[in-house]
Amino acid sequence: MLCYQPSRDLICPYCYDDLPVVDWQSCQHNLMLLPKVQRSLPGVSFPRLLSPLYYQPPVNRLIKGLKYSARLSHGRALAHIFCDLAQQHLIDPPDALIPVPLHWTRWLTRRFNQSTELASQIGKQLRIPVDQRCISRERRSAPQVGHGGEARRRRMHNVFRLEQAPAVNHVAIVDDVVTTGSTLQAIYRLLHRAYPSLRIDCWAMAITPPPNQGASWRERR
Repeated sequence: MLCYQPSRDLICPYCYDDLPVVDWQSCQHNLMLLPKVQRSLPGVSFPRLLSPLYYQPPVNRLIKGLKYSARLSHGRALAHIFCDLAQQHLIDPPDALIPVPLHWTRWLTRRFNQSTELASQIGKQLRIPVDQRCISRERRSAPQVGHGGEARRRRMHNVFRLEQAPAVNHVAIVDDVVTTGSTLQAIYRLLHRAYPSLRIDCWAMAITPPPNQGASWRERR
């Protein structure tokens, strides 16, 4: 898929070993415990973030292929990577996955939601149900690409709506990429205000390195 060499797997072993993988062991498998992540995500209050990859080549290629070209094989590959790495470190898995919802007008254009696709694939592999009824996207927000953290947070104001209470005690919000954390923060805040005792994790396939720190963030297993 990445190097076009013959392989029984979606990503060949050589490309897999070259992925920009996050060093989870240094932060007890929670990226919010890393000072550099805290500095890069000002304004967020969610306590737990699980993201196995940095948004660098070739990971960005996989995510863009899924999001903008509906290449579902990219979604399967990303979910496989997430589950492969998460199963090594996931001590207390959530009871349900909540994908970031897509506004219905955007769904009509794309005909799929990349977060739902990722959550469904992860849910199948980890045997965790997906809850698509809990949160809806009430207002269509402008594309976030190219905007800073403050602008993104303003654009996320009153975008999501709580439709029904989660039927479990522990959930994970699933998104494709964490850049400023504004999308995950908006859903986390909505759920936490309504259900303070609900345990809420945030899961993403990749996290964007801070500006001018991309090279130093590239970890190897």
